[in-house]
Formats: sequence, structure tokens, C-alpha cells
Amino acid sequence: MKLFIIFIFVFLLSGCASTRCIMDPGKITYSGGDGSSIENAVIIKGAQSTFSGIASESDWIEKNHPGWEREQQAFIKGEKGKYYDRIKYKTPDGKTGTIYYDITDFFGK
Repeated sequence: MKLFIIFIFVFLLSGCASTRCIMDPGKITYSGGDGSSIENAVIIKGAQSTFSGIASESDWIEKNHPGWEREQQAFIKGEKGKYYDRIKYKTPDGKTGTIYYDITDFFGK
């Protein structure tokens, strides 16, 4: 019975590969730039927690670069109280890229 419960739990979590099951996508908004630099960072607003904010980063990349895989992630403390995440990724066709997110709105929630 324990094994069955563990299996169901893992199955349900795997269904959450899409971040939509852990956040309300209607409340998350994206603005700013294309994420190519800190100056052009994608600004994420409306996340109710750090966890849902980070999940929304993945959601944005998936919408703009389907099938992406995370290569590296870094936290950057910017100037004037700003906080950023930098994600380096790889697409299925082998292309690599870097996206910067302004996470100031949800960092530490």
C-alpha cells in the first residue's frame, strides 16, 4: 500500500511539470524586455511566492523556447534594491541562450 501511495504521489508531481498547476497564471504578468540582458530583463509581477515566481520563469521560457533545458541558474543582486535571476538554457536543436528576469516583485515572499 505504501508503494502505491508513493507511486500516486510521484505521478501527481510529474503531472505538475507544467507550472500551471502550482500557480494562477492569470495573476502573473510579464513585462520589460526580451530578457537578453539585465537592462532588458523580463519583469515578473503578481507571483504570490518565490516558488510560484520561479515557476513562472520556466513557464515564460517554455512559451518562448519550447523544449528548453536548464543549463545553469544564478541569482544576481542588482543596484537600487533590484534582484535578478539569470537562466542559461539549451533548446532541442542545440542552440543555447541566456534569459534575465527581474524578480524584485516576488523575491523573498
